[in-house]
Amino acid sequence: MMLNAADLVAFRADIGRLLPDTCAILQPAYTPDGAGGGSVVFTAVGTVACRVDPLPTKDRLELVALSEKMQIEYKLTLPYGTAIDVHYRVSTAGNTYDVVMLAKEHSWAVSVRAYIARVK
Repeated sequence: MMLNAADLVAFRADIGRLLPDTCAILQPAYTPDGAGGGSVVFTAVGTVACRVDPLPTKDRLELVALSEKMQIEYKLTLPYGTAIDVHYRVSTAGNTYDVVMLAKEHSWAVSVRAYIARVK
């Protein structure tokens, strides 16, 4: 089935209305300390409708980098066109998550999806 531009616009609007929660989008910024180090500070840059879904056990990912393990147990859905990137964070329902990977865009792109890990 081929969708025309009007159908895509309608589906995108529907998805935006159907997402049950609200997420704060947190953008990272590096702040140098003047001695060669620094820290990352997250600043809220927007609030959007969202949905956080647990991944089925068989689809969960474990990333190991620099001796640090990260469990990717959730998928985030946001309205189409939401600006988000890897290393951002989202906060919803009292939980904060790291954005670990963005899902590849596909045909009938009606939302933005990302794989996320809960910040502990």
